[in-house]
Amino acid sequence: MCGTCGVGETCVSTDGVTWRCERPDQPVSLRPEVVCGRSLVQVGLNRTNLEAAGLDATTANLADPRCNAHKERGGMVWYQVERKEGACGNTLETNGTDAIFSNSLFIYHIPDVSFTRPVSVPFSCAYPLESETSLDVVIKPYLSLKDSKVGKGSKVGSNMTLYHSDNFTKAYPVGGVTLPVGSVLHVGVSVEESETERFVVVLEDCYATQSPDPEDIMRHYVIQNKCPTEFRQVRVEENGSSLRARFSALLFLYQGDYQDVFLHCRLSLCDKRSSSCTPVSPASFLLTHPLSLWSFSGLTQFVVLLWSHSVCCLALVSLSLWSQSVVSLWSHSVYGLSLVSLSLWSLSSLTHFVCSLSDS
Repeated sequence: MCGTCGVGETCVSTDGVTWRCERPDQPVSLRPEVVCGRSLVQVGLNRTNLEAAGLDATTANLADPRCNAHKERGGMVWYQVERKEGACGNTLETNGTDAIFSNSLFIYHIPDVSFTRPVSVPFSCAYPLESETSLDVVIKPYLSLKDSKVGKGSKVGSNMTLYHSDNFTKAYPVGGVTLPVGSVLHVGVSVEESETERFVVVLEDCYATQSPDPEDIMRHYVIQNKCPTEFRQVRVEENGSSLRARFSALLFLYQGDYQDVFLHCRLSLCDKRSSSCTPVSPASFLLTHPLSLWSFSGLTQFVVLLWSHSVCCLALVSLSLWSQSVVSLWSHSVYGLSLVSLSLWSLSSLTHFVCSLSDS
């Protein structure tokens, strides 16, 4: 009566009159693939496996029989359902760590138009209840000083020390010291500042007077605008690199007589995070860039340097040093000497022009 039954099917009847082929109620291994998306849950079944199990992909549905849409791609038959409780019969449970959406796919046998029990393929997607997120806006805090009360503190504590030699280790005692004219004065300046990683000390001006009053208008400058006033008589050992500064200067009769000499320095703290604190004199610029003035950019740097320091005597000294270097390079060429003479005349005029502007 059931001669058409296939392998694995059993001929069964409920009334002894009507017979049909039916497979036994046993699980079929379909190895489904489940994709847990943010808004959709997808279940994929291999079509070859479906057909080998005698199942028809076109007859499948979810717990809600109205949800039977499917797509086929790459040998897989895909069914999808919205990730929402109640959609197509979805259930939602939580276990303290995850939200679990569950449903089941029911697939019917091939061919089967009579009443038969489909194969159930249950599936679930677990979504963690905990997550992390980051703000996509960078917050840059700042301290608002609007309407703040500003007090005035004391000037930075500083001291000046006279040393025996250029190793700046053995200092002269406080009081008076008698030294012959032409002696070298090794002077160290240090400041008391807690922000050691932020500030450095810069010697702005250092000068000699015949009185202990630093406001005495009768002055002889050894350092002015951060630079030595005479390179043959003054050498800056350290300036703008730490909380101490050092220089050496020759002792002469600065006012033409043998009166007492008092040294004073005007200094400042420089924030090395926001400024370039190491002074660069025009002379040192030319000594390290002897040929740079042949280019327009070199001339521009030199003029800016003159303007920023406003030391015209240093500029003239620098021109002299630069000209010596260039003359030595061109000494074997008459044409080269002509260029040097022309260049020196132009630079000399330029220097006097810049100085006249800075003095006005």
